[in-house]
Amino acid sequence: MTDLNSKLKLYKLAAKRLETARGAIRNVQDEISSLAPLLEQGRKEVEEVSEQVAQEEVIVKEMRLACEVEEKRADEAAAVSNEIREECQRELDEALPEYYSAIKSIDSLKSDDLQEVRSLTKPPQLVEVLPVPFVSCSEGKKVGKRQGSL
Repeated sequence: MTDLNSKLKLYKLAAKRLETARGAIRNVQDEISSLAPLLEQGRKEVEEVSEQVAQEEVIVKEMRLACEVEEKRADEAAAVSNEIREECQRELDEALPEYYSAIKSIDSLKSDDLQEVRSLTKPPQLVEVLPVPFVSCSEGKKVGKRQGSL
């Protein structure tokens, strides 16, 4: 009998534990049921954000393509600009020695040379035209051909 009593106690204890477990399961189920609307709302928000991300990815892809086109245009413009700069530099390098030579020639003129030119009533054509470019270079002004006076 003691064996039966111990088994009966064991079964009662197991039944009590099962009832406690059922209660805990019901509590967890109630908690899950109460959280179901929040989970559903979270799922909807995730879907909305995923859709928005997909739309933004399309926009970003379009913008990236537009930026690549603009970058190519800018690179082409930079290449053209660089070619122009190099050409200008070559022309400047060619012209500078002549410019410095002309400045040196002007600096070497003496007042007697100018007096001699002024004393001529009608100087030769070359003497009349020659000072114009030097004056325009040294003064930085555009000077036209002067008739009769220097």
